[in-house]
Amino acid sequence: MDKNEQNTRHEKWQALIKDQEASGLSQTQFCKERNISSAKLGYYRSVLKSKQQQMGSFTPVTIKQPPVLKDIRITLPNGFQCIFPSDLSASQAKKWIMVLLSC
Repeated sequence: MDKNEQNTRHEKWQALIKDQEASGLSQTQFCKERNISSAKLGYYRSVLKSKQQQMGSFTPVTIKQPPVLKDIRITLPNGFQCIFPSDLSASQAKKWIMVLLSC
C-alpha cells in the first residue's frame, strides 16, 4: 500500500471515528448501523490516536543565555587603551583597532 492509499484510508477511518463520537452511540451500535467491523474501528482508533500523539508530542526546550563576559581590554603600542564589549564581532573590533592605530 502506498502512502496516498494509507492516507486516504486513515482519513476515512478518522471521519468514521469522529462520526461515532458525535453520534452518542456505543461503538458496537454505531458499527451495526453502518455495517462496519467494530474491531476495525477500534484498531484504527488506536492507530490514529498513536499517530496523533507522535505528531503532537513536544519536548520542552529551555534555551539558556550564555554567561555575560566582561569587557575586552586592549592596550595598543601607542598607549591607547580600548575597551570593547564582549559581544563585539571580530570584524568590528578589527575596524576599531585600525582606526585607533591610525591616530
